Amino acid sequence: MSPAIRLGDTGEHPREAPPAPTPRLNRKRVTVGGVPTRVLTARGDGPPVILLHGWLDNAETWLPVLERLAARGQSASAYDQPGFGVAPDMEVENALDQLTDFAEDAVLAAAARSGRKVIVVGNSLGGWVCLRLAERQNLPIAGIVPIGPAGVRMARFFFTADRIPVVNRLITMPAPVSPAAVRGIVGRFYRSLAFGDPAGVDQAVVDRFTKFNDDRRVVARRIEYVKGIRGDLDHAFEADRITVPVTVIWGDRDRLCMPGGAEDLAEAIPHARIQMLEGIGHTPQVESPDVVVDAIAEMTSHA
Repeated sequence: MSPAIRLGDTGEHPREAPPAPTPRLNRKRVTVGGVPTRVLTARGDGPPVILLHGWLDNAETWLPVLERLAARGQSASAYDQPGFGVAPDMEVENALDQLTDFAEDAVLAAAARSGRKVIVVGNSLGGWVCLRLAERQNLPIAGIVPIGPAGVRMARFFFTADRIPVVNRLITMPAPVSPAAVRGIVGRFYRSLAFGDPAGVDQAVVDRFTKFNDDRRVVARRIEYVKGIRGDLDHAFEADRITVPVTVIWGDRDRLCMPGGAEDLAEAIPHARIQMLEGIGHTPQVESPDVVVDAIAEMTSHA
């Protein structure tokens, strides 16, 4: 392992109980850069935090983090990004650019409201967007926290999910498939690939993921998005343009974005701080939200 990588929180990871429900979380429909979507917001102070979900996911993946940030009095916003959640479809071509442009509009709006630079946090595909945003040196970004970011070392099947037998049958079956059946298949796919301990995942977490993936035509289009960004791997991001603080969080049981990518990032971005989490999979914001919140707090304290 590269000496630039600092091991963090390497002990056991018992499932963390969420804090008591707080009234400081808001949900509403908004328009960002011309895209009608949904935002979940933790009300508070400090530098604004933008939270970007991964492929097939939606803003609710950040609920454990938002609840903890709200309890700390830290402002944060999680959006359904274009093509996912309640947001409308995007074009298959240049999907990564569309996501990055959307995130830029969210950053500019947050900075305008607060008068402060913004912390951007993203998981998986959202982590790749973080890295792309940080290249844009004119943006009011105080730092980024990519979590298991795509765009570095990715499992091959990330781009060929439609070839997985159960997914292929779902998409190509001539007979109608009920929303409940689609959610069941997508939920099993999610549970098996996104977590260090699939059996330990609360069903409510799975339900939040599948609620916007209950139509096989929608699932098929979302697979097309990720197939379309495969060509972006040749020029994933320009590391020498990333000068803002970077904290990378990666689970050592990530099956989608391979943990060896942490070494690549440590080499490409020497000033990055890398936290490898033992026993954690692709979604540390769900399995280890306190670690994510602590990383955000550390970055906001210097913003």
